[in-house]
Amino acid sequence: MLAHVRCQVTDPAWPAGRRMLSDYRLADSSGITPDDLVAAATLYAPKAQIADGLRTAYLSSVDFTGPGVLQSTIAARYRLQPVEFGDLETACGWLGVEPAAAEAIIMELRAALLAHDAA
Repeated sequence: MLAHVRCQVTDPAWPAGRRMLSDYRLADSSGITPDDLVAAATLYAPKAQIADGLRTAYLSSVDFTGPGVLQSTIAARYRLQPVEFGDLETACGWLGVEPAAAEAIIMELRAALLAHDAA
């Protein structure tokens, strides 16, 4: 997870827009510690000014409570208020995007990741 956050915050094109959706529904949290979550939140510091005002939604998982900890830590440190949702349709409504389009992108990303892992 920390490698992902490092790549994200060093990418000059991140964030690509003003609305973001994180999908933790299938996340494997077995190797993530509370210290990792605090470290991840700290890594966002260089992007704090850019991230100010982003509309950020995340899809939660009953098996992975880390996103809530990460998001609350980010909210406490930066002017960013991620909102947790239990389903894609509601999250998309809040973000103002079409659920079908978001679902298609999520499925495409999952397929690409599975193909990469299988290679």
